[in-house]
Amino acid sequence: MKLIQTILLLLALLLPATTSAFDFEVDSIYYNINGNEATVTYGTTRYAGDVVIPSAVTYDGVTYPVTTIGQHAFRYCFNPLSVTIPSSVMTIDDEAFFNSFGLSSIMVDGGNPRFDSRDNCKAIIETSTNTLIVGCKCTVIPNTVTAIGDGAFEACGLTSIDIPNSVITIGSRAFNYNDLTSVTIGNSVTTIGDHAFSQCDKLTSVEIPNSVTTIGSYVFWGCSNLANVTLGNSLTAISDYAFDQCSNLTSVDIPCSVTTIGEDAFAACRAMTSVTLPNSLTSIGKSAFWNCNNLTGLTLPNSLTSIGPGAFWFCDGLTTMDIPNSVTTIGYSAFRGCGNLTSVTLPNSITAISEGLFENCTGLTSVEIPNSITSIGDDAFRGCTSLASVTIPHSVTTVGNGAFQFTPWFDNQPDGLVYAGLAAYKYKGTMPDGTSIILKDVTASISPYAFNECSGLTSVVIPGSVISVGYVAFDGCSGLTSVEIPNSVTTIGQWAFQNCSGLSSVEIPNSVISVGYGAFSGTPWYDNQPDGLVYAGSVAYSYKGRDTMPDSTSIILKDGTVSITQYAFANCRGLTSITFPNSLTTIGEEAFGECTGLTTLTIPGSITALDDGAFWGCSGLTDVYSYIADLSNVKSGSTLFWVWSGSWIPEEKDSYDYSGRTLHVLQGKADAYRAHEMWYPYFGQIVDDLMPVGPSGDVNGDLEINIADVNAVINIILGENDDNTTADVNGDGEINIADVNAIIDMILD
Repeated sequence: MKLIQTILLLLALLLPATTSAFDFEVDSIYYNINGNEATVTYGTTRYAGDVVIPSAVTYDGVTYPVTTIGQHAFRYCFNPLSVTIPSSVMTIDDEAFFNSFGLSSIMVDGGNPRFDSRDNCKAIIETSTNTLIVGCKCTVIPNTVTAIGDGAFEACGLTSIDIPNSVITIGSRAFNYNDLTSVTIGNSVTTIGDHAFSQCDKLTSVEIPNSVTTIGSYVFWGCSNLANVTLGNSLTAISDYAFDQCSNLTSVDIPCSVTTIGEDAFAACRAMTSVTLPNSLTSIGKSAFWNCNNLTGLTLPNSLTSIGPGAFWFCDGLTTMDIPNSVTTIGYSAFRGCGNLTSVTLPNSITAISEGLFENCTGLTSVEIPNSITSIGDDAFRGCTSLASVTIPHSVTTVGNGAFQFTPWFDNQPDGLVYAGLAAYKYKGTMPDGTSIILKDVTASISPYAFNECSGLTSVVIPGSVISVGYVAFDGCSGLTSVEIPNSVTTIGQWAFQNCSGLSSVEIPNSVISVGYGAFSGTPWYDNQPDGLVYAGSVAYSYKGRDTMPDSTSIILKDGTVSITQYAFANCRGLTSITFPNSLTTIGEEAFGECTGLTTLTIPGSITALDDGAFWGCSGLTDVYSYIADLSNVKSGSTLFWVWSGSWIPEEKDSYDYSGRTLHVLQGKADAYRAHEMWYPYFGQIVDDLMPVGPSGDVNGDLEINIADVNAVINIILGENDDNTTADVNGDGEINIADVNAIIDMILD
């Protein structure tokens, strides 16, 4: 607290030298003129002594009624100060008395119709609402006050306060940054606002009465000497950061009314040795008990369903952890760095072991992974230097990079390919030259980095059971000359075959619908492709030779294209037209970044994911036509259509003028787009002037394929209906019986 006060004092000393926002000064009081009225403000000298504000002030021959006390008017007044407010003042701005440690008395004239200082309370009360809006270190709260306003006692030097039973709500920042050593909260209070007592670092104990149902975020944040807390039995949630950095808090008994513990709620409570979690608790938030390194003997209740990321990270005092079967999700790094954890029981109610879940749990000696688990994330058990026994069932189909790195379990495996469940996890040891690998027929995935830098690998047989090839899986396998991807594979990760300098032959089936950036960079297979768009399975992987792309290039993606890889067309400035098929679902990150030649764009309704910056820097865009009917079903990344203004000055870099851009959407959908923060900022206008477009075969436009479409084509052939381009279902340029048969095949399928 002393450090904070010192910083504020330094700011206060510097401020008069840099700002002076007043129009005139009379009797050592500074004023601004607002029309025909005067506002009390701050000036070159901080207020001190007895300040009596007049009801009117005359300046330059004109008399102005004093109606307002402006923002920061009495801030940083550290010398002894009392203030008398006249009956004419109708407005007191926010933070008018912020950080006035010297203020010991405030008195409002008895004739003021809006404010009062009843019972000589030395505070300002809004009469109509009975809300105390400004207090000082000598304030006594009257028992007629029903609310403490936002920031009412903020940084005023208060050392103790009794909140009477009449008070129902305590506002945000009401008492923060004070020297409070004791506080009594009345038994009628129901709500305590955000930051209400934060940084009150002399407060040692607090009792929250049973009447309180809600406490705000950061409510006791940074109360470093708070050792004892009693929580009332009406609380339903411990809010985010509520007791964060209460470094002397030793224990807490959470009442059975609480269902959620928020993010960082008890983070860095390093003195905490015990916490009682009730059977009502359903979720523990992100980093809720982070770095509570003396916490021991924790019992998770059977009501718990989710444990947030990093919830118990660095809780060194934990030695055993029995996770109940009620838990269905455990976030990444939830128990990371629990160095004394020796035993953990995982429930069969979870399906994944998340990234870094037990990373650096150096005391953990064994773990049995239940049959419910299908995936183990990156670094899940990395650095568990005592982990010698791991039971991994065949239900595990994917294992992330480094999941068992630096564990005795992995170190004790014989050299060669190590499996974890059904995942080809990692090749251990130095691979001899001329090595051929035949993966087991049951292999479900190839983990990231599985064969990284295995230059001795000359051939690999991937069975039809494999679904995914992880990122960097074969990076640097310079001896590999050919690879056949089976049609079971759907995903090839980033840099999967990067720098396989001998890889000239790759067979990729259409089952592959996702290919990561750089998956084949540095391979002869890619280098030998002709300039233009290179496909990998059903993926538009990369435009090769983009630096020499001819001006006014138009590209039509082939039917069946499912996704476009990250950066696939980035910096293709010659691209002026791109046509997407209705099969397309995903456009990767910055896939069309800085394609400045694009002027119009049509996004099909089949899209389910538009990754970050998909069309960023496309400064030539004037019209975008989106057939997406429901944005809630689409992953819309950030900066989708953002254009850099040319300046890195924070207030200028986002100042590009989008007024010339129009977003065209389906009829009745404009409001949804206008409300979506990933779309509306990048368009000057959004209009709903598009009609739905049905799938191929929907000749009559009813968004269905059925016998009515067959009849529609027949009528066109017989000349009874006008030609319709959608009737050319097979795309041969003619409308005939072949199109009828094509629709019938679709119906039968």
